[in-house]
Amino acid sequence: MWGSLQCEYPSAHLIDFFDNNNLCLLNDGSPTRRTPPSQNPSCVDLSLTSPNLASQCNWKVLSCSYGSDHLPILISLSHTVPVSPMPFPPLLKFRISKAKWAEFQQCVTSQTDQFPVTTVENFLQTYNDFISALLTSANQFIPIKKSPKDFIPSPPWWDYECTEIIRKRDEMEEVFMEFPSLENYLNFQSTNAKSKRELSLKKRNGWFRFCESLSPRTPFSLVWKKIKNFRGSFSDSNPVSNDPSVWLYDFLDRLAPPFVPPENCFPSSSPSPPSYDRMDDPFTCDELCSVLDNLHDSSPGIDDPKDPSSYRPIALSSVLAKIMEHLIKNRLEWILENRNILPKSQFGFRKGMGTMDSLSVFSSEIRLALSRGHHLVGVFLDVTSAYDNVLLPLLRQKMLQLSLPARMINIICNLFMQRYISVRVQGTMHPPRIVWKGLPQGSVLSPILYNLYTSELDSSCSSDCNILQYADDIALYYASESIDDCSVRLNSAIQNLYIWLDDHGLSLSGLKSSAVVFSRKRLIPDVNIILENETIQVKNNVKFLGVYFDSRMTGTVHLNYIKEKCELGVNVLRSLSGVWWGAHPYTQKLLYNAIVRSHFDYGSFLLEPCNKSALAEWDKIQAKCLRIICGAMKSSPIKALQVECLDPPLFLRRQYLCDRFLYKAVQNSCHPLLTSLCQLSNFIPSSTYWTHKEAPCLFKSYEKFIAASPLFQFPGNPLFAVPFDALVFRPNVITYFGINKEDPGANARFKNLLNEQFPGWRTMFTDASKLSADDPVGSAVWVPVMKLTLSFKCSPRISIFSGETIAIYEAVSLVESHNLNKTIIFTDSRSCLEDILKFPLRSRDVHPINLKTREVLYKCHCAGIEVALAWIPGHSGISGNEQADICAKWSIRNGTETYANCFAQDLRSLAKIDLNKRWNDVWNFTRHVKDRDTGHLAERKSAVLSNHVYFSTLTLAELSTY
Repeated sequence: MWGSLQCEYPSAHLIDFFDNNNLCLLNDGSPTRRTPPSQNPSCVDLSLTSPNLASQCNWKVLSCSYGSDHLPILISLSHTVPVSPMPFPPLLKFRISKAKWAEFQQCVTSQTDQFPVTTVENFLQTYNDFISALLTSANQFIPIKKSPKDFIPSPPWWDYECTEIIRKRDEMEEVFMEFPSLENYLNFQSTNAKSKRELSLKKRNGWFRFCESLSPRTPFSLVWKKIKNFRGSFSDSNPVSNDPSVWLYDFLDRLAPPFVPPENCFPSSSPSPPSYDRMDDPFTCDELCSVLDNLHDSSPGIDDPKDPSSYRPIALSSVLAKIMEHLIKNRLEWILENRNILPKSQFGFRKGMGTMDSLSVFSSEIRLALSRGHHLVGVFLDVTSAYDNVLLPLLRQKMLQLSLPARMINIICNLFMQRYISVRVQGTMHPPRIVWKGLPQGSVLSPILYNLYTSELDSSCSSDCNILQYADDIALYYASESIDDCSVRLNSAIQNLYIWLDDHGLSLSGLKSSAVVFSRKRLIPDVNIILENETIQVKNNVKFLGVYFDSRMTGTVHLNYIKEKCELGVNVLRSLSGVWWGAHPYTQKLLYNAIVRSHFDYGSFLLEPCNKSALAEWDKIQAKCLRIICGAMKSSPIKALQVECLDPPLFLRRQYLCDRFLYKAVQNSCHPLLTSLCQLSNFIPSSTYWTHKEAPCLFKSYEKFIAASPLFQFPGNPLFAVPFDALVFRPNVITYFGINKEDPGANARFKNLLNEQFPGWRTMFTDASKLSADDPVGSAVWVPVMKLTLSFKCSPRISIFSGETIAIYEAVSLVESHNLNKTIIFTDSRSCLEDILKFPLRSRDVHPINLKTREVLYKCHCAGIEVALAWIPGHSGISGNEQADICAKWSIRNGTETYANCFAQDLRSLAKIDLNKRWNDVWNFTRHVKDRDTGHLAERKSAVLSNHVYFSTLTLAELSTY
């Protein structure tokens, strides 16, 4: 069996094992191991199979060892046995990167110019002709992708020398195979060993070169791609190992049930009734341009390919249809928020809200209950396939009840009702089916439509239970002195919720639902929560929106969970650096921020006060990373490394992140977190629960907010208080007027450009000034023609940016109120003009004053008043700007106090100032009391507290001598 002349003792037992398990041996006696000529050939590698396959298998040994001391074995099956299908053509067949766009454009234009005028009768035929023109032109001027081939790409370190090394090794092996002498065997072994050493050195040097090539400008996508290539990992675009019969028909039956749907599941064929709603008007070019300017690529995640529940009806509509979905989404989102249709408990997929809002409310409610000595029972429910089971007729009925625009409702129903889908599996197209329920994932309308569909969900839960929603994640909780009271209330609420969901085609998953009892008792009391006659499992901790909450609120589970995830990121940093080689420190710092510190940041400020020993492990991980980034020894003081890398101590960063979050939340005067923190502030000074505990980060931030009051607050997101037309309106804003700051004759050049481009226009100049940190901000508007000055004394806590926005708003308001046609307003704040130019519905944060400015600019546009905003460099000798600067300084003492309150945006900037101040105190304490040897870094400390670390602009050569 092994080619030996002797029979060893284990061989008999092994043969008996083959017989007992009905296995057949495929070996034909050919040697499978490369041996010296003086030794007998050995076939130590055995191949086993079942009897029904043994007759179909062809077994042979390859002659080339490919550098191993064992010879590869090739087992092939005859044609009578089904084999894996060949790779199928890719869905996206065009190679876009090599397209000839100029020729493509000319070809499409030449065909579309021959189209007739589009009318109601021929619009569908015109659309089909347009699609045909696109495809015809693409086939001519865009190369076609070839089907994927079964080959493994060469690693990034491979070069011509590596190919020569392999060629020489194979030649020596062929010589030994033809003339099997001892000398040839030794030559082959020597060449083989040498090739292994040289290839290993090539790989090592290639990795070193890659690490040293990384710079602050290297895209992260390239870093991850290269790391995967060096590891030899690649994705298989042809998953032939995935058997479709396991999941395909279950998926199709769930997506498109094999029975006739009710009549109301089909879209109405009758024409839309006349509508007088502004939101039913045709889309404007401003709306279209705003959508096109803010589109970006996205990709879905990875799920288990063998699980039918992992598959979703991804939106595969045309590009034009997806653009229309974006246009509808903008209008629908504005309507829902402007009319306050969505409940306050829903935080998912809403502008200005996120997971942190829901988590902060929940954590504050827990600490409030523990402060009172109450139990808080939380039940975390999972809606099964929420998007897939939305009943579209019921969704249409809800939209009609809410008096949404009729044409918008019809368009949405026609998009999602009676959709025909075909499933393509390994090149085979299955017959189409009709989808009459569910919202497709990948559509931008699906999240907001699901929020609308479940807008009445929280009102269905009576019994005074609190509810938090984030899309299809639901948390129910109730606090009371009696655990039985909590149980009764929650069971009643779950029963009502179950009935409501069942009426809406949705259901709860009992296996994925759980409950946690938060209590100060040493023995956690039992609670009995029922869902569909089954008891929901009560756990000691639960993961809610990415954060683990344990029943004692010690935070240990979440801290250990994050620690394990961060250790993987530490290993990545280690692999990118060595003693004499490595990536640029700035690149490593960016990687640290992305793969390690991001885990520290998410929700960490909600855990304090927590287990200090577990929290200290995070500080050790930070120290590891900073030592790797700086190339420092283990004995280097961590406080100094934090200064060098501009990475503050984690406890300071947690408070900083908490400050920024709360200062954003308090802008909404109706935010539920404010009520919880107000109540908690009454218990922390007096409750025995807080006697030996540090106050939570949220409470500290709340105290800062109270001290910084008064604040401009709004009953909701100020974005949706502005008319929709003003949000999509594109004002006339000039961010470069043709004058540079260094121009010697800036004033004369300014007058020439003004007379050439805006002859006869009235000019206004705005500016803001602040003399010191404790002084107010002065905002002023100077109108040279009218010799008029508008002066405003603003809160000392607002920024220069806010002062500039106030000045611009007052100038635009003056133009609108006095009907000053053909007016151009100049400012030296380009950032303010860029903020006004942003598309508010797709921007993370727009200043509320700039939103009001857009509204006034739109009113001027409707009234026929021509007004423009332009940027000019400050302090360049332009007379109007210099006079506005004088007026702004005068306003600091004498301006009207119209804007005595501050803005949430300014408080967030104050959070950074507070962080630097507290960090400086920690540094001084450490320098004078603990680590006195770091005193020489004091001067660098003041320079480092900026937005960039000191080594961000240094090359590797400069770093080696720094």
